[in-house]
Amino acid sequence: MREPMPLATIVHATPTRLRLRVASRRGDTAFFEACAGRLAELRGVVAVDARAMTASLLVHHEDVPVEVLSESAERAGLFIVVALADEPAEGLALLPPAPALGAAAFSALGVMQLFNKRVFPPALTLFWYAATLAKLLETKPPRR
Repeated sequence: MREPMPLATIVHATPTRLRLRVASRRGDTAFFEACAGRLAELRGVVAVDARAMTASLLVHHEDVPVEVLSESAERAGLFIVVALADEPAEGLALLPPAPALGAAAFSALGVMQLFNKRVFPPALTLFWYAATLAKLLETKPPRR
């Protein structure tokens, strides 16, 4: 049975450059060298820089639409290109943003300090940190 094609996420795109990340193949030098060679053969591709340690492919190309390059890579059997929003969640998407977790943790620690009758400064300091993180949630939406 043949292994399914890995997913490549578009990290950055300009009219003449495309950066892809194939996270499932991180560290697989043979895979990235093969991809670089096959991508360089595609029409409109000028150069390809492959980095297995960062799971990154930097494709320098003529003014070719990203969709055309994506379809060509898929037809060549290299990978399937997905937009960042289309990438399947691997469990991390279910977690709340880090400031929310921090605010909850500091609040819980503050309550614990209150029960231990340590109001000044431990409990107040922890509640201050929790409030600061909660305020950050109101002003800045989480990054995607």
